[in-house]
Amino acid sequence: MPSANRLRLLLLLTICGPASLVSAQLRVVSYNSLQGPNAGFDTVMQAIGEESYSGFSKPVDVLLLQEQNSISFPAGSTQQIVDILNGIYNTNTFVAGTQNSNFSSDIRQGIVYNSATVQLIDEIAFGSLSSSGQARQALRYQLRPAGYDAAADFYAYNNHYKASNTDSDEARRLVEASAVRNNADALGEGTHAIYAGDFNMYSGSEDGFQRLLSAGPGQAYDPVDRVGNWHNNASYAEWHTQSPRGNFGGMDDRFDFQLVTGEMLDGEGVDYISGSYHTFGNNGSTFNGGVNQGNSIAFSGVTSFTKSQVLDALVSASDHLPVVADYQVPAILEAITGTVPSMLGQGQAFNLDLLIRNAASVLTPAGADELDFTYTTTGDLSGSGSGMAPALASAASFPIAFDTSTEGTKAGSIIIETASQGAANSYVNIPISYQVGEGSPLEQQVIARALLPTVADDINVTSFQFGGAFTTEQPLASDARTLAFSSDADMFGIEDRNDNPPFVLVDDSASSSDTAGILQSSDFGNAFGVVDIENDVSSGPLSASWTFDISSATGGLELSIDIAAMGDFEAANDSFLFETSIDGSPFSTLLEVTVDEDATQNYTLEDGTVTSLDDPVVVDGVTLSNLFQTFSQSISGIGDELILRFTATADGGSEAFAFRNVVIEGLVAADGLAGDYNGDGTVDIADYTLWRNTLGAEVAEGTAADGDGNGLVDAADYQLWRDHFGNSSNPPTSAQATVPEPSGLLLLMANACCVLSLRRVSLTSGI
Repeated sequence: MPSANRLRLLLLLTICGPASLVSAQLRVVSYNSLQGPNAGFDTVMQAIGEESYSGFSKPVDVLLLQEQNSISFPAGSTQQIVDILNGIYNTNTFVAGTQNSNFSSDIRQGIVYNSATVQLIDEIAFGSLSSSGQARQALRYQLRPAGYDAAADFYAYNNHYKASNTDSDEARRLVEASAVRNNADALGEGTHAIYAGDFNMYSGSEDGFQRLLSAGPGQAYDPVDRVGNWHNNASYAEWHTQSPRGNFGGMDDRFDFQLVTGEMLDGEGVDYISGSYHTFGNNGSTFNGGVNQGNSIAFSGVTSFTKSQVLDALVSASDHLPVVADYQVPAILEAITGTVPSMLGQGQAFNLDLLIRNAASVLTPAGADELDFTYTTTGDLSGSGSGMAPALASAASFPIAFDTSTEGTKAGSIIIETASQGAANSYVNIPISYQVGEGSPLEQQVIARALLPTVADDINVTSFQFGGAFTTEQPLASDARTLAFSSDADMFGIEDRNDNPPFVLVDDSASSSDTAGILQSSDFGNAFGVVDIENDVSSGPLSASWTFDISSATGGLELSIDIAAMGDFEAANDSFLFETSIDGSPFSTLLEVTVDEDATQNYTLEDGTVTSLDDPVVVDGVTLSNLFQTFSQSISGIGDELILRFTATADGGSEAFAFRNVVIEGLVAADGLAGDYNGDGTVDIADYTLWRNTLGAEVAEGTAADGDGNGLVDAADYQLWRDHFGNSSNPPTSAQATVPEPSGLLLLMANACCVLSLRRVSLTSGI
C-alpha cells in the first residue's frame, strides 16, 4: 500500500540568468557620473549588469550617484537615468529617491534603485554647509531587500567630499567624515551600513579617512583591505577610479569607495560577498592614462558590447569609474508538509514529512545567508531537531510522528524557527489535526486478468475471436492447442497486415517442427506466443489487444506479465512491444524488448540438453530464457478501461517469444465499491453529501471522499462517484435518486484544491 503521506509535487518559479531583475542578492554601484547621463551611460549600465564577477552577473539594484542635477531638473537629471535603466530591462521597476542634498550647483548626490529587489524605507540629508565645513550635505538611505521585514534593513551613505588637496580641503573632509560617523554611531551597534561616494581623499592616512575607520558603533572597514597611500602609486592601480579620461590626469587615485561596517563582514544576514568588490573597467593595467588606453580589462560575460565599446563609454560617461560590490541577503525560512490524513486507524504508524528549505531567491548559494533552523512539536505530534540549509539547496526532510494509540480527535503543532540574522519568516507554526478511528483504507488488489484463448479440436479457428471483457480472477484454461493463422485471417482482434501472421497459441504438448522444444513446455502452460510459421519469412509488425475493466481501481495501477523467449534474434527484423492506453488516450510504451546482438544465451531444454544461441532478447535489462520470468511495470493514470496492446515482428522459425499470466492490480477500496464514500455498501446521495462537505480537504489516500486515492477530495472524486452512482453490494431496493450536478462554485473550488495539494508556509507567521 503506498504511503499515505506521499508528497505532492511543488512547482516553484526559479528566476535565474544574467538578466534576472528579481533575484534577492544585491548589486550596489557607486558612480560619479559627471552631471550625467552622458553619452555611453546606457552602455556602462548594461555592461555592469552583464559582467560576470565572482561567478554570476545581475543588473544593478542600488545606484548611488554623485554629480547629479536636481531630481526635477528636466535635462541631465536622475530621472533620465531611471528611464535608461527601465529601457534596458524593459520594465518600470527602477525609480529615483526624492531627497536632494542642500547644494546650489549641479553636483548633488542621488539614488536610483530597482523596486523589485529593494525598498527605499527612508532618506534624509544632514549636515550644515559652510566655507570651512561641509561642501555638500550627506545623504543617508534606509533600504530593505524585497520580501523581508525591518530586521533585514541596511543603510547606504552617499557622500561627495570636498575636492582638492590643500590643508583646508583635508580639514573640511574631516568635518564631513565626522558628520557621517556621528550619524551612523547614533544608529547603535549592529547597524549594517555602506559608506559610498566620491571621497576625494589622496591617502588612507588622511584624517577624514581615519575618522571613518575609527572605533565606535559605525566603524568603517575596507572590504578589500587596501588602505594606504594610493595617490599616483602603481601598486594600487587596480583600485584607482580617477580619472578614466587621460586628459584629466589619467588613472592615478582611489577616490571612490564602498566602505562597510563590521556587520557587513561577519557572514550573517545582509553581508558583503567576498571577492565581488571591484573598480569597473580597471584591472590595474592602466596607470596615469585613459582607461581606454593600454591593456585594460576584458569584461567576462558582456556579450552586448566589445571591450573597446565599454571602455570608450566609460571615458565619455564618467568623471570617475564606478565601484561595484555585491551583497548577500538573509535567509528565508520555508516549511512544507506532506498530506495530513483526516483519519488514521488506532495503532497505525504514520510519519508526516516535514520539508524545510532556505527559499531565498538568489543566483548563487553565496547570494544568501545560510538558514540555521530548529523544529519542535506539541500535542499529539512528536519530533524535533535542527539543521542548516544553504540557499538553492534541496529541502531537508524530517519525520513527524502521529500519536494513534487511542481513538478520538488529535491535534498539535509543528513549530519551525530560525535565529539566522534578518531571516524572513523566522517563526512558523503549522497546526495539525486528525482523527484516530475506523478508516476505509485502500488495498492493492488484482482487478483483472487476461484470459488467453483456448481452442478445441472441433472449433473452426478462422471464426474464433479473441478479446473482450475479462472477469476478475477467472482461472486460466489448461487445454490450449497450437494455433496458427492462415494468411488472410483476422482473428483474435489481430489484423493481418502481412503474409503469414506470426502469432500462435502454444500448446503444452505441441509437437510441430516449428514449436516443439523451443520453450520448456513443462513450465509453459497456457500462453500467447509468437513464432514464424514459415521459416525465414518476415512477418509483421502485427498486433493483438486485450481490454480490461479497471473502473474499480482508484490508482496504483500495475501490470505484471510472465515472459519467455528463445532464439537467435536480429534487431533489424525481430521486435516485441507492450503498450497501454486508458480510456482512449494515446498508447504509451509499457515494456520494450530489445535484442542484444553482443550476447550469447544458454537454454536448458526438457531433455536436459543445453543449447547456446546468439543475440537473445532483453526486457528491462533482464535477458530472457526459455523459462518464464515475471516482469512488473506501473501504469500512470486511472479510468474505466485499459487496453494492453502487443505488437510483434518475427522472421525465423528458430525464434520464439511467449507470455502468460497478464495480471493488473490497483488500489481498490476495502469494500470494493468505488464511490461508496461512507462505506454503507451503496453509492448514493449520502456519499455525495460526504464529498460535498469535505471538498478540498487533504486526507489519507483513499479515505473519506478521496475516490481516486490522490490524497485530496476534488472534482475527480465527484466524477468517480457519479460514474458509479446506484451501484450496491447490498440487496436492491426500489428507492432511486437523481445524480446532482456540482455547482460552478464547487467545481471552481475543486480545481483550486487540485492545485493546493501541499500545505505550504513561507511568508506568514502561521496558518
